[in-house]
Amino acid sequence: MLVEIRTFMEMQNKNTVFQKALFLWPWLVFVLFVFVGPVGELRQIWKQVDAQEVPASSGWGATNIWLTSAECMRKTGAWLCTGENRQALTPFRNADDPGHAFALGLYSRITQKVLTLRHVTKLNAVINFTGLLCIATVLFALRAYVSSFILLLSASIFLQSLNTNSSRLNFSPHDSYIGTALLASLLPIILWLGYKRGRFSKIGLCVGLLGLSAAAMIRQPIGIMGFMVSITVLAVVALQKQQRNKRALLRNLGLAFLIFFAWQTQRWVTLTRDVVFHIDSSKMHQGHGISHNLYIGLGAVENSLGIKWADSSGNADAKKDDATIAYCTPAYFSKLWQLYFRHWREHPLEIMRIYALKTRALLNTKFAVMRPPLFVFLLISLALYCLARRYKLLERYAFQSLEPIYVMAFVFIFFFIVQGVLSHHSLQYAAPINAFITMQLSLIGDFFIRNRYTKSS
Repeated sequence: MLVEIRTFMEMQNKNTVFQKALFLWPWLVFVLFVFVGPVGELRQIWKQVDAQEVPASSGWGATNIWLTSAECMRKTGAWLCTGENRQALTPFRNADDPGHAFALGLYSRITQKVLTLRHVTKLNAVINFTGLLCIATVLFALRAYVSSFILLLSASIFLQSLNTNSSRLNFSPHDSYIGTALLASLLPIILWLGYKRGRFSKIGLCVGLLGLSAAAMIRQPIGIMGFMVSITVLAVVALQKQQRNKRALLRNLGLAFLIFFAWQTQRWVTLTRDVVFHIDSSKMHQGHGISHNLYIGLGAVENSLGIKWADSSGNADAKKDDATIAYCTPAYFSKLWQLYFRHWREHPLEIMRIYALKTRALLNTKFAVMRPPLFVFLLISLALYCLARRYKLLERYAFQSLEPIYVMAFVFIFFFIVQGVLSHHSLQYAAPINAFITMQLSLIGDFFIRNRYTKSS
């Protein structure tokens, strides 16, 4: 009897080991693809950056302030400040969103290294790498192996900075927008998946909230996109009949609070600094400033308003109206709101013409991953999705779990088109569209492979 029990236990142990191995081997393949794709691309970028000469300062003024702030944090421990010691701290301003400055300062404080412009370019690549890895991991966890591998092997689309291959490196935050957008898209995808499955992954929610926090710190408009889409998903689900009970209501309210808290990370970081280091930053705005981009965005094309796509244009026009206004203060951003809506009241046709020109330019843009213009791809992609829904192909080929990712790619492409129309239609700002197009193409490829495999089996 004891021998039989021992034999049975040994067989059970062998089965358990076999099941664990069966579960782990796909992830080992995933790790291999990560090293072949994104890690290899990241190392290549770093080699190129190290091989090129770096100037002492950047043409993008905010970058120089980031490095000054990082040096201040290395010496004093105070973040998002400038100054040689704790008795002479000044909160930085005119420095765009604080995400890069905070990350560079944290790295400098931990390593005690004096940072240069090379570290800015490397940080951009790391942000893109992180966004790509998170999305690929979500796809792989959903067993969309083909989609995940396609994304990993397309790492150059996600990681390569706009000027990495040129003789001049780009030291602005724009090269990190792909990764930032992918991080912002994580939370709405995870929320939708959680509701479809009837349960939430705690790790997934934490990663999604951290992604939204990072996006809000790095680029305020992208953070707003992530917040708006997440809250919309939450609201749509909360209106469903099965969600109308006390437990679901409390859970949804808790999630709404966490989403808002993550979106406002920029505020909490600066408030904590002000309290800890006794700093008064009430007279300056340390975010990006939506009104600033809206206003100078009217100058992205030729116009009769005399506005140019330049920070100096917004500053000059604000001072024309009120000479006492200082740049990047709450009063400055408030004044630009007034000027923006004044132009709408006085020159509505001219503003509509400006926005129409930018819309046409964006929709006719040919992105790196496809030959046809953007509007052609969107029409084809939307038609494929509608056909799949009409003939219930998503259910037939077990594609329902990937539907949120496909739809979110559409949503974020739409948001970046809107951003381009309202601010600037340049590829510098629309680069994340490349990433979301690649996501959709990889999912379409995955779908057709599943279709063929299912039929053949």
